[in-house]
Amino acid sequence: MKLYDNFSAYDSFFVCGDIHGEFKTLLYEIKRKGISDAIILLDGDCGIGFEEPEYFQNSLIDFPLMKTLPDYSVIRFKTRNILCVGGAVSVDRSGRLQAMWLAGLKERTAPKYYWEDEMPVFDQISLSELKIADIQIDTVVTHTAPSFCAPLFKTGIEGWLLRDEKLAEYIAKEREVMDEIHNCLFKEGHPVKHWFYGHFHNSHTEYISDICFRMLSVMELCELRKGI
Repeated sequence: MKLYDNFSAYDSFFVCGDIHGEFKTLLYEIKRKGISDAIILLDGDCGIGFEEPEYFQNSLIDFPLMKTLPDYSVIRFKTRNILCVGGAVSVDRSGRLQAMWLAGLKERTAPKYYWEDEMPVFDQISLSELKIADIQIDTVVTHTAPSFCAPLFKTGIEGWLLRDEKLAEYIAKEREVMDEIHNCLFKEGHPVKHWFYGHFHNSHTEYISDICFRMLSVMELCELRKGI
């Protein structure tokens, strides 16, 4: 567990859904909405690492205004403690693997379109460190969602399910990991009130057991405000 808490210079905090590498579009949206002096946390697919995967795998993104965070990092912003956990299965992984294979036939070094370790992992040790550090989590930001949240059906990915016989199993597993995180936080008495996630390219809000679960669509920006 790593704590990031040097954000006193910023006035606001936004969570954003998938951007798929469209950083210029994200900047346009930030300007269009008049957002300034803000932290933007991407909980979706950033679309980075495809051209030079070895650069990003070495955890070298640590610029003053742009950072990648390890799983189970905690961001402390004003009075909020935000737990960040990435990872999810690519529903189009069969197509990505085929594209890598075809490219490998033409080039000595095949491009990287898919990572085998993309699935989220339940890390009991990192969650236990929260209690040791006396950190109470009130907000969770993940890429995918617990199994009891929307979407509850696999509408729109039927074709990928037919092409990839193990895909349904992996989808179930990724959401079980989110269940484990949820249950652990609940058991340890963390006052979680907000849970943001992307991945599903849709927008939806629902309240379950006094927690606001917010699914963010592509390029959707949601401000984390007091009481929201």
